[in-house]
Amino acid sequence: CRKVNVLALDSMRQDLDHLIAFAEECAVPQLPLCFTPMQQLLNALLDRDAKRLFGDEDARMERYPQLDVDSACTVLDKIVGLTTITRMKLGNTDLPQLDKKSSAELSKLLQASQLS
Repeated sequence: CRKVNVLALDSMRQDLDHLIAFAEECAVPQLPLCFTPMQQLLNALLDRDAKRLFGDEDARMERYPQLDVDSACTVLDKIVGLTTITRMKLGNTDLPQLDKKSSAELSKLLQASQLS
């Protein structure tokens, strides 16, 4: 059972952005669209407004219509926080403060909003 942190998710998002850019240069119609679910998953998890969005299905569906809730919850269950030294080195960043506790809260919000 592998664990991930916010830096790993951000790195994956950057890699995916490069892959999508490459796919757009290919002569294969709609190839970039196959990456949309993964792109929306990563963007949603790294959204600074995730707490509000995950608690409001309409808002979430408006911003991330292809977000698979089960996949998001699976990733959230694997989140670990950054070490204190890493957080200090990063300083202020645009990345959310994701740790085990906040990830569990986001997962509960997602699951609850899906039931309502």
